[in-house]
Amino acid sequence: TSENFVLYMPVVTEEVPEQSAAEIYAFNSRQRKYAQKSMKLAEALGKAVKEEFNLNVVQREMSLPVLNSVGAPAVLVEVPSFKIMSYDQKTRARLAEAIIKGISYYGQ
Repeated sequence: TSENFVLYMPVVTEEVPEQSAAEIYAFNSRQRKYAQKSMKLAEALGKAVKEEFNLNVVQREMSLPVLNSVGAPAVLVEVPSFKIMSYDQKTRARLAEAIIKGISYYGQ
C-alpha cells in the first residue's frame, strides 16, 4: 500500500535465478523493442494522473512477467491506498479519464 500512484515499467535486462534461460529470453525479447515506448507511456500516464489527482507519481522498473512478456508498450498502475483515496464511482471515473488522457498524451 502506497501513498502515491506507482507506475511500473518492464525491465528487460534483469535475470531472475529461478527462471530458465529460455524464459528470460522470451520475456526480454518480447519487450526489448518496446522498452523506450513503455517509459514514454509511463511518463504520459504519470503527467495525466498528477494533473487530475495532484498526488505524487512514482515510476519504477520491475521485472514482472505481466509486463516483460507483452509485445507492446506496457505499464502497470498501482493506485494509492484506501487511506489516501476513496474509490467511489466518481473517483474511479476520474481515474479512468486520467488514464485515457495519459494515453492521448502518449499518442501526441
